[in-house]
Formats: sequence, C-alpha cells, structure tokens
Amino acid sequence: MKKISAKLLSLLFVLVISLAVNSHYKTISEAKKQTLTVSFVDVGQGSATLIQYKGKNVLIDTGEESEYNKLKKFLDSKKVKSISNMIITHNDSDHMGGADLVIKDYKVKMVTRAKYQEKKKNKQITELDSAIRDNRIKTKKVKAGSKIKIASGVQMAVYSPSKKSDESNKNSIVMRLSHGGNSFLFTGDIDANIENALVEKYNLESDVLQVAHHGSGYSSAMLFLSKVSAKYSVISVGEGNPYGHPADFVVKRLGNFSDYIYRTDRNGTVTFTSDGENLDVKTDTVYNDDGNIQKNPGAVSGDNGGGKYIGNVNTKVYHGEHCGNLPIEKNRKYFNSGADAESYGYRAHSACVGR
Repeated sequence: MKKISAKLLSLLFVLVISLAVNSHYKTISEAKKQTLTVSFVDVGQGSATLIQYKGKNVLIDTGEESEYNKLKKFLDSKKVKSISNMIITHNDSDHMGGADLVIKDYKVKMVTRAKYQEKKKNKQITELDSAIRDNRIKTKKVKAGSKIKIASGVQMAVYSPSKKSDESNKNSIVMRLSHGGNSFLFTGDIDANIENALVEKYNLESDVLQVAHHGSGYSSAMLFLSKVSAKYSVISVGEGNPYGHPADFVVKRLGNFSDYIYRTDRNGTVTFTSDGENLDVKTDTVYNDDGNIQKNPGAVSGDNGGGKYIGNVNTKVYHGEHCGNLPIEKNRKYFNSGADAESYGYRAHSACVGR
C-alpha cells in the first residue's frame, strides 16, 4: 500500500508540474496573440487616428469640429466608451477642433500635448482648455525623449518637438509606435526641415508612415522618406480640399519609397492590424490608379485566361499578375510574357516587373 501511495504521489506531482508548465506556455501563447489595431480615420481634411490594444483606446488628434460627426460615428462603431489617452499633436483646428466634443461624449482619462506651444490661441484651443479644466482631466506634456505608454508591450517614443517655435506645425508631436517587430511613425504637420533634423538623431525606419502635413509640398523630404523606408504610407486628407493636398510630386515621390500608398479621401478609413510580426490592412473602399499613386496590397488578377502579365489599355503599362497596382477589369489586356506585351507597344511597370 505504501508503494502504491508513493506511486500515486509521484504521478500527482508530475501532473501538477505538467499543468503548471502548460498553463505557463498557454499564457505566453495568449500574450503573443494580443493584437494591435491602428485606424487612420477618414475625417475629411484633417487627421484622427485610433489605436486599440488590450482594451485601451488611444486617440491621436480629432479632426475639425465641423467633421466631428465622422469621428464619432467611427468611435461608436468600435464600441468606444472611454479613451485612456487623447494625444493632440499640435494646435491647428484640423487636428484638434473636435477635442472638446470628444471629452463631452466619452470618458477621457488623460490628454497629452506638446511641451512647446505657440502663444497664439484660437477658439478651439480655448474650448479644449476649458473642457480639460471643467472635467478635471489629467494632462501630460511631452517633448523629444519622452515616452507614451499604451499598455504592456506597446509604447511610443517621442522624437519631436525638441524646441519651441512660433509656428504650430513645427511644434507637432512626432511619435514612433512599436509593437513587436512592427512600427508606425506619426508626424503631425512637421515640415521638411524638421524631418531632416530627425534623420540626424533617430533611427526612423518604420513599417507604416503617416505622411506629414496631409501630403503638402512643404514636407516629405526625400532623405527623410528614404530613412523611414515605410512599406505603407498613409495620407490623411479630404477630397477636393482647397489646399491642393496631397501635392502630385509628393505622391509620386512616396511611390519611390513605399510599396503601398493609401489616402483617406480615396480609401476612406485605413485600418492596420498587427500581431507583432505581421500586418494586415483593410480600407473602406478600394481605389485603383495606374499612375503609381494608389496601390492595394493583396490585389490579384481575376480570371486571366492564362495570361501572366496584365496591361492597362489606357496607359499602355503592363504589370505582373500579383502587382498591387492593377487596372480595373475593363481596362485590362492579358499577355503571356513581357516580350509579348512590349510587342504590342506596352512598357513595364518598374515597381513590379523585373527588368
């Protein structure tokens, strides 16, 4: 009986250890499955980005007050009730005009702003200051070198501002978010001078770049873009805006450094999902443009009748069948080889067809 009891105790001990080990690895496995979503919200001519991770909601900018209904509709669709941190990159109304309304409609636990701000105040700034004060919301001011923690496993490093400027755009908070092996760079409305200054101080390489200043010609310096080397570039911009954003030459320049370019005026809200290793992208709408202005990852040809290459009958450019920049079906012509396409007067799309 004693021997049997000893064996039973031994088996029980092994079982307990096994359960503990399995529980430990299950916890690790579940941690690895924690997903991060970053949504560049279509708020017209402005900027608003929602970051969601481990039940936390972080909102970067709010867009114009006049477009707040678009932001609220999106937040409600994501069942957002509270915002752990509302980050205002700078004091232009197209980035913070709806901030006081967010405070009114949602429980905002903290507001983060740039340490360096210009003295000039507008109506929206006064309204935000009053909302923060009346609701006794904790505030934090950040500068280059600061950290913004979202939750365990995800934080943002602040790269700018490093000094005060009288121009609100130059006071923009620039942040790089890291989630495992994936990274996002948020740039506010900084200009090319600040972009190039950042190149000298930081490793800017990121998977996703929020293009500075809505794609204006004052930003997106070539050196900066080459150092960021983002696979995905996102332009937060309103359709038919009076500023001409984004500038055509900026969009073409982005095409030299990014595989895929998204614009909220064409794609609507753009949402990235990260598991720490892989990135998935979803948009409200798909927009095909053969001028290297808009690409769509994962876009593949339909029934091509065996053709390996797909030409655009309007531009006379041909693509590989898995290119992300394919023309719509009615504008396609299929070829079995590059030589076949070129015999018909088509030229290769350099981004997808090896030469």
